[in-house]
Amino acid sequence: MIIKITKPKFERYNIRLTAENHELLRKARAAIAASNPKQALELLSTLKLKSLDTDIAVLSARLTDAKRIRRLAAKSAKIKTKEQNSIKNSIILLINVLKKEIAQSVEFQKKIRAALKLRYENRLSQKLSRPHPVNLRLVPSTTETTPLADHTFVQYSEAEIRKKLTEHFEASKGQLLLIGVPGAGKTTLLLQLAIEILEKETTHIPVVLNLARWRNSFPTLEAWIKEILPAETGLAIPKNGAANLISQNRLILLLDGFDEVKEEDRLTCLEAIGAYAKYPRRYLILSSRIDEYKAVAKDAPVNRLIEVGTLTYEQLVEQLEKADRNEGAKRLLVALKEDLLLREIAAVPFYFNCLQLLFASGKSLNEFSFLAIDSEGRKKEIKQRFVSEVLHKLNGKEYDAQLANRYLSFFSSRLTRENLIDFELTHLKYDWCTLSKRDFVLSNALEPLGEGLVGGFLGGLVGWLIGGVVGGLFGGLALGLVVGQKLILYPSIKTREHIKWNWSERISRKFLVVGLVNGLVVGLAAGIPLGLTLGLGYGLSVGLAVGLVAGLKDQINKDYYSFIQINNPYQGYIASAKVLHFSILQHWHLLRILNKKRLLPEKLVPFLDEMVKCNILETTGASWRFRHRILQDYFADQWVETEFEPEQE
Repeated sequence: MIIKITKPKFERYNIRLTAENHELLRKARAAIAASNPKQALELLSTLKLKSLDTDIAVLSARLTDAKRIRRLAAKSAKIKTKEQNSIKNSIILLINVLKKEIAQSVEFQKKIRAALKLRYENRLSQKLSRPHPVNLRLVPSTTETTPLADHTFVQYSEAEIRKKLTEHFEASKGQLLLIGVPGAGKTTLLLQLAIEILEKETTHIPVVLNLARWRNSFPTLEAWIKEILPAETGLAIPKNGAANLISQNRLILLLDGFDEVKEEDRLTCLEAIGAYAKYPRRYLILSSRIDEYKAVAKDAPVNRLIEVGTLTYEQLVEQLEKADRNEGAKRLLVALKEDLLLREIAAVPFYFNCLQLLFASGKSLNEFSFLAIDSEGRKKEIKQRFVSEVLHKLNGKEYDAQLANRYLSFFSSRLTRENLIDFELTHLKYDWCTLSKRDFVLSNALEPLGEGLVGGFLGGLVGWLIGGVVGGLFGGLALGLVVGQKLILYPSIKTREHIKWNWSERISRKFLVVGLVNGLVVGLAAGIPLGLTLGLGYGLSVGLAVGLVAGLKDQINKDYYSFIQINNPYQGYIASAKVLHFSILQHWHLLRILNKKRLLPEKLVPFLDEMVKCNILETTGASWRFRHRILQDYFADQWVETEFEPEQE
């Protein structure tokens, strides 16, 4: 009797990366060394992993069956020894798979943490705000989740604030709410806290996510995280990777901009956050403007509420006096003493920093000609003067301040319409404007061009076996272009990542199955005029060629993620071109259309980078965002849709 021992195949179990699990695997290995496989399986079962439990059940059944056979002495000692060794080896293999998965998770987390830290430090360095004190106070929520004590604001220096935020986060048991007026610096504080956690914490990964893209259509917060995690973090994490991070409770969610959720969706957003937070070891921090949060009339699922206060006049004076050699600071200090309304508005860090940049231009208070006598009117004037001042530097370039203002207004209106905060080139879509009949036809022709050409070329190779090289290639190319046409109202512009070629699972399957079936059909048909033997040989050759083409095309159509962080604005398009998907043609075509309509410059990347130098945008190197939502709203409010550019639903 021949004993065949097959090597079991184990899937990915999504084991949590903890010191306890490391120790558990060590004990399981020791149990095998002590010839106690039952104890090893019992230890592994305490991991409570659904897919792992299935494999443990199979191994336990084998172990029970082996004991039963040993009692009956129905087999020789040699066979029984082989079976016992086979079970032990399978358990050892399972332990090794789990250990390897943990090792891979450690490496993956290191890359994620390094990429996030670099991203957040970069964002923080580009913030419009200058270093200044931060005023925090602990306040009670409507359900008394926080103590009634400590109603006064406490001042913290820049060096102290990270430590204090961490203390509040820990005291809240990982569920904290941060509120403040627009421009108080909530996003800056979240970035500082994220960096602090990345430097001190090794188990969890803090991710700053903007809530603007939340919709009622998302069934759960988990579904929303899977959808927006790549764009919001700059990490090309596939949805199953995001699901693993969520299920293992590795994420610390820093949810920014609850006030940016559509008003009709805010209640469901809070409910989704509450449903997510009810599970243990799930940590989150929620930030919001005060008025929008209070309007919901429902408490967030947090254990502590912190308010970020405005700056006092004494703090403003102290900050400006530190820059005693800065003439702009001296002029602003004089202006704050003379103008009480300006002093009130400067208490908000965003406007304080705008004013510092304005007065650094060499102008005095009278030269700015502020006329508004109410707070909102004066804030609008400050934003207008700030934008005018920074865009004035563009005069003499290929676009002047007026045209740049138009570009920014259109750009911000589309970001707001799409609920986008971070912009990547792949977010540029045909539905950003109306299309002429010619542009409509060309846009629909460009979408399948790459796929049609590739499919036609490969089809031409098959045609070569039948009708010659030239006829086959030209016929295949023409056929590919015709078949590839898809007439839709607004074609999508999609990118694809690197291909992971897998001969055994996809190409060979298509090659053999499709090839043999087609080969037999063609061979039998060709066997009538050519003879059965010659016909089958000819048919199999053609069929296998068709199968190979099908396998290659099947691989090309698979999307894979391989980037940890996008560092080049065209990285997605370049990767797509490498796998013969030329969506870059659509991107260039769309930019040309938008430029003709004077909506965006044709050289978009240099323009966006120029806006970074003007302190209007900030960049990660591959994406852009307004330095503050106040600026995005300012430009979006200026854009007026015309009959020639109606907003597309």
